[in-house]
Amino acid sequence: SSAQGIEELSKSFQLGINESNVIIIENIKDINLNGEEIIKENKRILLRDIDVLKLNGITDEILDKYIERIINVKELQVKGSVSKIKFLSKCANILKVSFSE
Repeated sequence: SSAQGIEELSKSFQLGINESNVIIIENIKDINLNGEEIIKENKRILLRDIDVLKLNGITDEILDKYIERIINVKELQVKGSVSKIKFLSKCANILKVSFSE
């Protein structure tokens, strides 16, 4: 519906996202992504509305260059050498987060 379209457009504006430069991955129950896969796309990624999100091999460089935002995730597991504070600054509405090397 057009109301839903307007709502989605509003969300994008609120996040300051240029959709042509951002890959949106959303509405997934369980996904596992690694740093190499993220770098290969050479675009920023927005991850939202995911039950379980597992990110492996994440570095500060990958975070800065390729992770736009992570929003509405029930469980987020991050493996890699990344600054927790910097990583969490990219997150909103996350129920549970765990970090490991």
